[in-house]
Amino acid sequence: MSVILAFLTSTIGKYIGLAIAALTAFGTAWLAARRAGAKAERAKQAERDAKASAEAKAVDEQVAAKTAADRKRELTAWQRR
Repeated sequence: MSVILAFLTSTIGKYIGLAIAALTAFGTAWLAARRAGAKAERAKQAERDAKASAEAKAVDEQVAAKTAADRKRELTAWQRR
């Protein structure tokens, strides 16, 4: 332990300690930015999923509102194109 303390109090040890501290600060900032970006991406994906789900529900409701004969007639007309 005393060897480490003696090294850190030497001139070169101070610079190495500062370099380690700078790398630690940089790494911490990088990880925080990466987490924030991942969180934003998850929020965008959730928004897209909710929008797609709402659109699918609206289409299902439109289809359910039609009678069986209307659905069959429209499907037959669509298939002939």
